[in-house]
Amino acid sequence: MKLPIILIGSLNSSKTSVGKLLAQQLELPFISLGDVSEKYFLEIGFNKTRLGEALEKDGGDGYYRYIKPFNAYAIERVLSEYPESVIEFNVFYQNITIV
Repeated sequence: MKLPIILIGSLNSSKTSVGKLLAQQLELPFISLGDVSEKYFLEIGFNKTRLGEALEKDGGDGYYRYIKPFNAYAIERVLSEYPESVIEFNVFYQNITIV
């Protein structure tokens, strides 16, 4: 069994560009955690309203306390679902609007 190749970096550090090229060269799928994280979050009861309430009540600390277990679960799920792939670990939950 091959292990996944994981790309980690700050915003705009070319993770997606490099990851897609690497995946193509190695003939592996390319997965962006940001594209699949919402699905995983919802599997364990993520609630946008609660996230917004945590952010409003405790600011960034509340946000991170609420989101942390969802991020951990998403990482576990993506690694188990795509074991032989190139995976981009990007900003978690970047495509979701808090209501």
